Amino acid sequence: MIYSITGELVYADPNMAAVDVNGIAFQCDISLNTFQRLGSTGSTVTLYTYMNFKQDGVDLLGFYDRSEKDAFQMLTGVSGVGPKAALAILSEMDPAKLTLAIAAGDYKAITRAKGVGPKAAQRIVLELKDKVAKNLEGGTASDTFVAATTATATATGEAIVVHVVCRENHRIELILLKAVHATLHGIQIVDIVGRLLRRTSVTQIDI
Repeated sequence: MIYSITGELVYADPNMAAVDVNGIAFQCDISLNTFQRLGSTGSTVTLYTYMNFKQDGVDLLGFYDRSEKDAFQMLTGVSGVGPKAALAILSEMDPAKLTLAIAAGDYKAITRAKGVGPKAAQRIVLELKDKVAKNLEGGTASDTFVAATTATATATGEAIVVHVVCRENHRIELILLKAVHATLHGIQIVDIVGRLLRRTSVTQIDI
C-alpha cells in the first residue's frame, strides 16, 4: 500500500492531479477541496493516498491531508457509498463541515454533492451520526472539530471563533458543535451558546 506521495506537481484539474516522484508520475483522483489547496504546477506537493481496487484495475486517490482521507474512508464505509460519491461529497464540503452536517443530522447539506440523492444522504447521516458523536465525545475527532469551530461564518459573512476554555467534559464539544452548525443557517451563536451553557458545566468561552 502507498501511504503518501511527495513530488513535483506536473498537472492538476478539479478531478485529477499528477505528481512526479523520481521520474514516475502518479495519477491521483482528487476532490475539489484538494485541488484548491494544491500549489501551482512545478511546486512540491504531498498527497495522502488510498488505493481503490476494481475488477478492471486500480485507482489511486489523493487527499490534501489525513483528515480528508479519514473522511473519505468513513464515507465509503457506508453501504452504497462508493469512492466516486465520497469524492463528490468532499468536493462540496471539507471534513469539518461534513462532521458538522452529520452530527446535526443535516442530510440536505450532503445532497448538494453531485450525484448524491436524499436517500443516500440520509443513510450517511443514519450510519455515521452515532460514530461521529462518539468520536467527538471521546476526543478522537478533536482536530476536525476545532477546525470546524474556528472558522465558521454566519449568513451575513461575519467570522465566528469559538474556543472552549473549560474542556474537562468532552460532551461540551458536541453541544458546541451543534451551536456552531446553526450559524450556517444565520442563527445567532451568542444566543444559542448562552442557552446551552446553562445546561453544562462550562462557565466561560471566548467568542
